[in-house]
Amino acid sequence: MTFSTATAAPRSRPFRVELTLTRKGDHVTLDGTASDEQARGPVNYTTNLGLMRIHLARYLQMLDPDLEVNEGLLQNLDEWVVREGSIIKPRFPAPVGMRANTMFRVLSCVFGTLAQSNDGQVPAASPVYVLYYFRAWDDAHRRPILCIEGLGVGLGARPFADGVDVIYYIGQENYPVEYVEREFRLRVERYAVRPDSGGPGLHRGGTGVVRDVRVMCERAELATRMENTLVAPYGVAGGRAGRTGRVVLNPGTPAERVLPGQGDGIVLERGDLFRLETCGGGGWGDPLTRDPMRVREDVARGFVTVRGAREDYGVVLDPVTLAVDKSATDDERGRRAAPLALIDRGPGFAEAEALWRAGAAPRREAPTREVVMRTGTFRGFEVTLHEPGIAVISFNRPERLNGTTAHVKRDLVETLLQAQMDDAVRVVIFTGQGRAFCAGDDISGRPPEFAGASGLVPDIPPATPMRSAPTRGCARSPSH
Repeated sequence: MTFSTATAAPRSRPFRVELTLTRKGDHVTLDGTASDEQARGPVNYTTNLGLMRIHLARYLQMLDPDLEVNEGLLQNLDEWVVREGSIIKPRFPAPVGMRANTMFRVLSCVFGTLAQSNDGQVPAASPVYVLYYFRAWDDAHRRPILCIEGLGVGLGARPFADGVDVIYYIGQENYPVEYVEREFRLRVERYAVRPDSGGPGLHRGGTGVVRDVRVMCERAELATRMENTLVAPYGVAGGRAGRTGRVVLNPGTPAERVLPGQGDGIVLERGDLFRLETCGGGGWGDPLTRDPMRVREDVARGFVTVRGAREDYGVVLDPVTLAVDKSATDDERGRRAAPLALIDRGPGFAEAEALWRAGAAPRREAPTREVVMRTGTFRGFEVTLHEPGIAVISFNRPERLNGTTAHVKRDLVETLLQAQMDDAVRVVIFTGQGRAFCAGDDISGRPPEFAGASGLVPDIPPATPMRSAPTRGCARSPSH
């Protein structure tokens, strides 16, 4: 059995994970060689036979909770075939900081292959958890602010139960509102379940969350880490896919705009509000067979809207009393009865497939330089480019032993981002002029002088952490 899925953001070229599961006698093989080449960005995921056995063992425990957790349970897979240099077995050095994005795709493919052989007796797909990074400068205490917050999503429904609602990976770790407002220059104005985000089904997919956060400082930067903005977690056995997520700046105003799900350096100003709408999990089973009273309960609890009850489940409710109109419900469900799909991928998957096919061949074409690394003299360093694809960054403050300041760091970060995005740059070499490479932070307190240098980024108070000042409030993440 073969199953594939994609990790993608709207209008970007997605990466594809494809697995084939075969059994010959008692020999079971899982093959991932058709998956894409490794990525330049941090979505690579290093797999091995033991890891894939653990994934399958978790599935077997779902079928039989009484199975003992021992070495025998892990003897469920004889061979894991994978191609070195692929996104699921990258060659060193390869960035892996956002490997969870691909890990969830691997799990989806494992369950997708099994679903084809057992009539869908697998969990529906789950989305990747969500992070945002808020960076600003605290004028009162003269130190940087860094808020990294994880937000919950809805997990996929199971053949025997609904998916878990609003959960951050395997444990809820979002910050309490009181803590965020006390420690950071932010105000949380809304924190609520996102209704209708869970995939409809006999067993409903878990719901995501809506969190509205307003900026309470003059300027700040935002980075977003939200997957599943295009490709939704699939539904199984007649269940529908979950609803995709999105990040919106200043919703409901003339300045409203949708932010990239995976972006950085997004400039925010005082009064801006950013809204995170996280994704729901896929549903399991025919939603038209869900008990109308359970649908009514979901509406009463805010997990489903009155409109969603009718459109997704065929259940007609009184909008005031929420009483079930049995006759209208029977008519609605009878009218909408139709053959069920084993896997429902949602409307975005076809777009992702089209984007993938448009950019899939040839795999090793000459690099296109959509972003070009700038050269010249900047604040505290110089940048030169050499063939073949070598960038040299030379610190040029020998009188200060090449000590760095906030200005130097901001320009340096921008330079490295350009190097990462410039397909022609393959190697970056750091060097320093004078008798020292770099003495670290310049703590002399003297105003920095950068004669003849230009700044790469606006000259605003630093928004990145410095070693000379502690960073405040950093959220933990299981995969970071």
